Amino acid sequence: MAKPGRKSAWIEKIEPRLFEIAGWCRDGYTDQQMSKVLNIHVDTFYKYKKLKPEMTEALKVNKAIADLTIENSLFKRAQGYTFNEITIEKQEDAEGNITRTHRKQVKKEVAPDTKAIERWLMNRKPDVWRETKHIELTGKDGGPVKSEKKTIMTTQEIEDELKKRGLPVPEIGGEDL
Repeated sequence: MAKPGRKSAWIEKIEPRLFEIAGWCRDGYTDQQMSKVLNIHVDTFYKYKKLKPEMTEALKVNKAIADLTIENSLFKRAQGYTFNEITIEKQEDAEGNITRTHRKQVKKEVAPDTKAIERWLMNRKPDVWRETKHIELTGKDGGPVKSEKKTIMTTQEIEDELKKRGLPVPEIGGEDL
């Protein structure tokens, strides 16, 4: 609790800036970044996040807006889209004076982005699109290798694990094992 005679961080630093905090959420700030800008400890930020419903709501709603905006951008990028680009062309005389301006509108197309498509599918339909590798490692004695690693390993993690155990790394075409 705040000391007698001293205003709390809520009254002094957070409550008057709730509107700004909402904007920071839409700009993608993390809780840690917002607490730094507010010049309060991140634990204080978390405390008021739990205690003050108006802060909880401001954070929740505005972070959701930011997330939806990014999701929509990713979706748009995965589909491809068209847009109108407007340019202004200026004609000058010999002395450098502008004699004529012409506004030009050109319709441009952005092709679907395969990385955006891949990311979308891997996150939305992981059971179908997630890249999973099931690799059985055998030790020097020919028996299975016991590993406490997660079941889905990247190619680099597999190579590192093989090297760590003194096993040869197979040469396989393509970028994945």
